[in-house]
Amino acid sequence: MGGKRKGTGYAGNVFESPSPILGQPWQVPALADLPPIPPGVGFGCYYQPNASVGVPLVPSYRPCDPGYFCPYVVDQVMLLCPPSPECFMNRLAGGSPCLPQGRFEPALCPAGFYCPTPSTIHPCPEGHYCVTGTTQPTPCQFMSSCPTGTITETHFGTLLIVLLADVLLCIVFYCQSVYERRRDGASWIDAATPTFLQGRGRRRRPKTTPADKYSGTRPTQVRAATATIAAGADAARATTSTFEEVSVLVQAFRDGFNGDERLRMHFAFDNLTLALPTGKVVLGGVTGGIRAGHMTAIMGGSGAGKTTFMNVLMGKVQRTGGALRINDEVDEIHNYRNLIGFVPQDDTMLRVLTVREAVLHSARMRLPSSWPASKVAAHVDNLLRALNLSSVAHTRIGDEVTRGISGGQRKRVNIALELVAAPLALFLDEPTSGLDATASLDVVDILQAVSKLGVTVVSIIHQPRIEIFERFDDVLLLAPGGRTAYFGPIARAKDYFTSLGFRFDSEANPADVLMDIVSGRGQRADPDREVPVDLASQWVSSGSTVHVDLSTTTTTESGGGPTNKAMRSVAARRGATWLQQAFHCHNRSLLKQSRELTSLQLELFCAFLAGFLMGNAVTGNVESFYGLTLEPYALISLQPDGWLIAMYGMLAGMSVALSAAPSGVNVFGEDLPVYWRETASGQSPSAYYVGTSISVLWRIVLSAAHFTAIYYVLARPTFAVGLQYLMILLNVYCVYGISACISMITSRGNMALVSVVTTSVMAFNCGFLITLNRARDAGFEWAFDLGPNRWMAEAQFGLTLNTYEGVYNLASEASKYGYDLDAFANDMLMMVALGIAYRVVAYVFMVTAHRDKQK
Repeated sequence: MGGKRKGTGYAGNVFESPSPILGQPWQVPALADLPPIPPGVGFGCYYQPNASVGVPLVPSYRPCDPGYFCPYVVDQVMLLCPPSPECFMNRLAGGSPCLPQGRFEPALCPAGFYCPTPSTIHPCPEGHYCVTGTTQPTPCQFMSSCPTGTITETHFGTLLIVLLADVLLCIVFYCQSVYERRRDGASWIDAATPTFLQGRGRRRRPKTTPADKYSGTRPTQVRAATATIAAGADAARATTSTFEEVSVLVQAFRDGFNGDERLRMHFAFDNLTLALPTGKVVLGGVTGGIRAGHMTAIMGGSGAGKTTFMNVLMGKVQRTGGALRINDEVDEIHNYRNLIGFVPQDDTMLRVLTVREAVLHSARMRLPSSWPASKVAAHVDNLLRALNLSSVAHTRIGDEVTRGISGGQRKRVNIALELVAAPLALFLDEPTSGLDATASLDVVDILQAVSKLGVTVVSIIHQPRIEIFERFDDVLLLAPGGRTAYFGPIARAKDYFTSLGFRFDSEANPADVLMDIVSGRGQRADPDREVPVDLASQWVSSGSTVHVDLSTTTTTESGGGPTNKAMRSVAARRGATWLQQAFHCHNRSLLKQSRELTSLQLELFCAFLAGFLMGNAVTGNVESFYGLTLEPYALISLQPDGWLIAMYGMLAGMSVALSAAPSGVNVFGEDLPVYWRETASGQSPSAYYVGTSISVLWRIVLSAAHFTAIYYVLARPTFAVGLQYLMILLNVYCVYGISACISMITSRGNMALVSVVTTSVMAFNCGFLITLNRARDAGFEWAFDLGPNRWMAEAQFGLTLNTYEGVYNLASEASKYGYDLDAFANDMLMMVALGIAYRVVAYVFMVTAHRDKQK
């Protein structure tokens, strides 16, 4: 924080002839060469040389202290002389320092010079800098500009290092882009052409693999494999090489269940009920069973309770009545979360990843940790082929802004994320929503193939076409109020409602007719015959309630039945270890960040701009600080300007908050739906949180470096660049932690604004406008202590002022704000502790907020 003086402001005297010039030797006349002072007319003061106006600063002779220039105080008492009008205004208002106003008046060794003794003065040598009161010049840091007469150094080294790091990052990201384009089948010329030189919206042609040559619009492999798998694993293994990947998929299911491919999950439930605290019943006593190896559809009108039934069955919502049996044992599904797959209606996934990257991450997290990486990769590749996704395996999923795979392919990826874990049961919430008829049929064909593997498939469907409806084995029709209108085989549904007097047109879609019936718009077969109005009561009175016989469906060839205890044992072996999960989440987050270069570039630009603006605001000052000189020299002091250092501390903290907070909320806020989905499948929340938190540390390091590099060049602090960087780094680290807390409890649209406002207010409360003394007296100093900038401002204040130790009265200046000048180490430790504490709080918010979405 320094610069060159704009003017000297000296009154005419022997010290001004010749005037001191920065970088040049300064010689004043020797005491013996000065004319004698006329006896009785003065004390060597220059403004009124013929009057006895000097005031002794000390009662008797004493030499000047180190850091002062007093060439004529040899055996005389130091005097205070009346200043010239210009010098008087400088001392009163805080302008440039004055040279001595009399022959025996002391003065601080001026900036740009150093005074090894009070009677000698030398220009600051090249490669060093000299602030006011310097006795020995201070060496400049590496790659700094310090010509002769430098007051404060101009350090370019850190800026050059940061620019070099930016160049290296650009090279790394460019090489990654070329590799991905080559992997997608682009030529070397196309792959090497930067994106901004290519046509907007141009899509790269994916590489075609041999397995895709027989892949049509429909997943023909899956449909052809359905019949094969239905014959059993042995038949699948005996198929031709065309279906080799499906055979490997069957083997993967066997390995996932400790070699026992006959493990199944059947559900039987009686009177499942859910009543709200208000007393309203939203699920009215559903009874029935769901069989493994079957596809069960859940249908009903809007608000009939389809999603509620699925949530109650899966344990996402605690039921208020009824019982659930799994494999003929009273049990709960949440005991087998690692063996359950749930496909949400929305395609919740990281859209910047490729298809294979997304599915591979799910496999690494959920398959047994004992599987080698090669086996996991082979399982993923074969699953993608079975789902007809291998042709887009290396294509980014994309979203509404970035082009990627089609909607039907994205839905299949959504299913693959669950199917790759080799589940025993698969629940789906409207998997065909938003798809055209052909894509919907593709998805259902996949589900049918999965069910033939022995997986229990339960899906909510809405107005399916007839081909889709007939793929399912059973259907649960829910009437308004969550009551059962029919639950049984699809083949018998038409006969049941026909027996009640409803008409089915031969050309009509049976699914549409059933939806009309449960919605109260069914047509009578005989206009003169009454049809039941309360279909739920009619279903109960008909005695047609489904009861699934589980005693035969769970037997094995050896005659013994696999128990739920065995399934729990299998579930316990599923999933990567905690360290493996943290490692995979860390790597996925790094990959995601590498795909979002615009966000990184904007963050670093904002940090650089904030540092530039902050440094530019400081660069006009001659020196960073003028204070009250120590006794007995206080009467020749300038107006202290410690308030500038305190204000710069506040502004620096606010600049950090403005540049870092928007990026901090994106670490978790953008991906919370993905976290909810993965946690519901049994993955470790703490592993996800720790891995993701570690993955952004490099961004924090880079962001702080960009701020510090340009700020240090312009502001020119009088302490080491490493200390300045450490303060900014820990402040950015804390701002990221605060932003993480806010992102967990604030809506996605508001979290950036709330984070910026919150961190800016915390930076404001650093002890400048409202001092720590006032806050302490009012009893709310603790609120200031919770903000990182309170500690950074104190540390920066102390480092700046301690440069002038022995020259100015530093304690009086620090006491104005309540700062401790020697608390740098404590300040840094407090910022580290706050950064950790913020992240602990953010983790608590993450696991406690939206608990219903994590089940």
